[in-house]
Amino acid sequence: TDSGMELQLTAEHIIFAHEDQQPVFAAEIKEGDSLWVMDEAGLIGVEKAPLHLSRVVEVSRRRAHGAHAPLTVEGSLIVDGVLASSSAGLKTLRWGGLPLLTGHTAVRLLHAPLRFLCK
Repeated sequence: TDSGMELQLTAEHIIFAHEDQQPVFAAEIKEGDSLWVMDEAGLIGVEKAPLHLSRVVEVSRRRAHGAHAPLTVEGSLIVDGVLASSSAGLKTLRWGGLPLLTGHTAVRLLHAPLRFLCK
């Protein structure tokens, strides 16, 4: 991003983009889009993180091994300074152009019993 953040993730990982923090697949991100980034690294909860928008300056693809999608109470986390969902692989359900249920929300609903048990 233009603030120097670099993030590596799979095409199906969900990341929060644009002013409305819309959850989208990483594969949908392109140069000029905006991502939510953290001002400084720290061990505070996502809900308290000082976030601001940062413009994507480059998108590249490469093949690598390993992937993680950790289950978190908030359903999101800061990865390499960038706000990302702990969900992956479920597309937003839309009616025309209107999002009815985001993939991020759907996965959070599916994992609610696990999050409850892990508290």
